[in-house]
Amino acid sequence: MKGFYITLALFSALIICGILNFLFVNNVHNEMNEMVAEISRAPCAENEERIQNLSDYWEKTNTKLSFSVSYTAIDTVTNLIDSIKVYNDVGDSKQLAYSIELLINAIDNIKRLENFSVKNIF
Repeated sequence: MKGFYITLALFSALIICGILNFLFVNNVHNEMNEMVAEISRAPCAENEERIQNLSDYWEKTNTKLSFSVSYTAIDTVTNLIDSIKVYNDVGDSKQLAYSIELLINAIDNIKRLENFSVKNIF
């Protein structure tokens, strides 16, 4: 009977951790989408502060995300943020807009990989 209670406690802990992870990933997704939406598709001086805020937020949260998200997904987002910085500094509006769209897709991809489902639990 002790084994049953231990198994039940471990299974409950697994479910709770899965739910907390899902909520954390959704929060990061929503925050980053809001920050990216504020970045202008045309290079400008105002973008520098917005991009820096996005980069700081990403650096703060990517270590926590690395427990459940693959390193390739994290590296992709990091590289795209760096690309957005460069294209804004250079003044390349086409590549800036393209990199912003790729970043939105990469952020959405992180959320897609962390959907809460029975399949992901087992």
